[in-house]
Amino acid sequence: MNPKMAVALKYHCAQARLPFAISWRILFLWVILGDADSVYGWTSKSSNIFRDRHHVMSSGNSKETPVSRLPSQLQSVNNERYSDTTQKIWFDNERHPFLALITEPDACDTDERIDATVQAIHAAVSTNLISLVSIRVVRPPHISHENFEDRVIKIVRLLMELTNEYNFFVVVTSDWVDAAIAAPAHGVHVKESHRSLIPEIRQRFPNPPLIGTSAHSISSAVEAWSMCSPNYFFVGTCYATQSHPDKVDLEGPTLPGKVRQAFVDEKESEQELPIILAIGGVNSTNCHEPVCIYGADGVAVIRSVLQASDPAKAVLDIFSNMNQ
Repeated sequence: MNPKMAVALKYHCAQARLPFAISWRILFLWVILGDADSVYGWTSKSSNIFRDRHHVMSSGNSKETPVSRLPSQLQSVNNERYSDTTQKIWFDNERHPFLALITEPDACDTDERIDATVQAIHAAVSTNLISLVSIRVVRPPHISHENFEDRVIKIVRLLMELTNEYNFFVVVTSDWVDAAIAAPAHGVHVKESHRSLIPEIRQRFPNPPLIGTSAHSISSAVEAWSMCSPNYFFVGTCYATQSHPDKVDLEGPTLPGKVRQAFVDEKESEQELPIILAIGGVNSTNCHEPVCIYGADGVAVIRSVLQASDPAKAVLDIFSNMNQ
């Protein structure tokens, strides 16, 4: 028997967490059958299967995003090499223009609201046209921070379960970074006022997280891009919206395209551009303006989908109109 192959067999049996007795029965069959390649291949494959199974099963109590839920290009990338990764890993160009979905602020106020939100999102992502779901919630004064954080973790985990069936990513607003890591989500949408925390947030994730931020001006977006290279931007406010009912001086639907053009002008030769998503009052009737006319990469919506009687149809309508 080849000693090196025997050592390799023992290694893969150990990696597959096979009991000692079973390992040596496999070794015995190897000797009798003389089929080293098939047995070696089986143990190697089993090692990977068992490692993946253990990783996913332990993820409920772990702060590490299961590798199987990361884009394949990131599965061998760590945070020290984060600058080598690009937003193209996260955003599939075949889905362009991109559509992001943001939760309503009260999505975690009660268990009933969590269930209703997840149900609506499930219908929306079933179209396979949603690239990103951003959990943006506000804690009511009567609910403790700890209790509300548990609710955020709950909704993240419910949505992460859906990512096993549908291809989209989940981020949590930077008010709830601990929940994003504990659940775990794919990343964090960092508020404009929290941008200085992006390096720290990236380091806290065991795997490279998806990082986005918001911008309300060209200068703000260019500064954020040069400082921390987020994967995507929400840029607005494009239209009047219930999220900011008192806002009068809207940035308008032209701003996302202007931001993208500013990035094109500033970029170095090999530098990848972040994804620019128009936000603020976007619906199926106006979504084509920031994308088709002014050059945004897509849109982010809230009520036009989540409050629709048929969220899936609302998504289809928006996506169709963005492709005029």
